[in-house]
Amino acid sequence: MTKAYVLLSGCGSRDGSEIHEATLSLLALDQHHVAVQCIAPDILQTRVFDHYKGAPESSSRRALVEAARIARGNIIPLDMASVADADLLVIPGGLGAVTTLCTYFEHKEQATILPEVQALIKAFYDAKKPIVAICISPVLVALTFKNTVPIKLTLGTTPALLSFLQSMGMEPISCTSDTCVTDTTHRIISTPAYNEPVSIATVWKGIQGAIDAALSLI
Repeated sequence: MTKAYVLLSGCGSRDGSEIHEATLSLLALDQHHVAVQCIAPDILQTRVFDHYKGAPESSSRRALVEAARIARGNIIPLDMASVADADLLVIPGGLGAVTTLCTYFEHKEQATILPEVQALIKAFYDAKKPIVAICISPVLVALTFKNTVPIKLTLGTTPALLSFLQSMGMEPISCTSDTCVTDTTHRIISTPAYNEPVSIATVWKGIQGAIDAALSLI
């Protein structure tokens, strides 16, 4: 049976994994009878946000504990994940991807990436196993391969986001959320999802297409 890791960073669009994107990824994988193991770093989130009040919180939360809400408890720490145990890697978006998993939210072109995340992405790449990067998470791919591998990636249609990809040595592709960009050479698929102001139905089309594309490369 095909197995996928889904890398999460918490629970919530403003400080963790985007819940719609994560759930739609799980649905798309399940429709193909792919066994899923959710993973997340067992660290404090860099940012905690009150989604009701629309304001930052001063409390602390652990990314693994919060991500377990989305995973319904089916989750392991990132440092227990091995590329040998999965056939593809899926990374939903949400601001946790660019605050906890990397520092893009604050530092843009000078951002750093969590070493464990970079190692996992590189391990899947080296093993020629597909990676699906959703919404803002292609930033993680770009930081992993900064100025070394010119990967075709999308972050949507916003010029500033596409310019960031170019500054990292990537090949930026403008793309709407109902579709995806597939780099068949490097086996990396990206879709903009909520980087664009769209409905959940539109996000679903892009994620479903991205998962389909990834599975066709296995």
